[in-house]
Amino acid sequence: MTNHSNYSEYIEKLFDNLKQGNTVALREQLSDDIVWHQPGQSSISGRYVGIDAVLELLNTMMVLSEGSLQVSLNNLMQNEHRVTATVWFSAHTESKSMAMSGIDLFELDHQGKIQTVCLFSEYPAHEDAFWG
Repeated sequence: MTNHSNYSEYIEKLFDNLKQGNTVALREQLSDDIVWHQPGQSSISGRYVGIDAVLELLNTMMVLSEGSLQVSLNNLMQNEHRVTATVWFSAHTESKSMAMSGIDLFELDHQGKIQTVCLFSEYPAHEDAFWG
């Protein structure tokens, strides 16, 4: 990819694929050695390396949220090969719920593949309590 101004479009596409549950398209967007930093001190917090580990994390999040996890993209900001997204995310089960703002930071390679994801939550303790 030679036009760096298009990196934000790759992130918009990522959010569309996440919303649709399109794991085939997600695989195409992620670098083989992607590193995903899931914040907090919950059962899913930590560093996930590789496409399979990241897709397993996303699946676990859907299972733990009983399929209710939703993430809405609000704003994208770009600086060279890095893109930040302000987001609103929510999930609920019969016994618990969460809803809050966050910021997601993405680093992409020159082909538009996502290499690094760092997530930030408005209320980390509340998110930790939800994920357990």
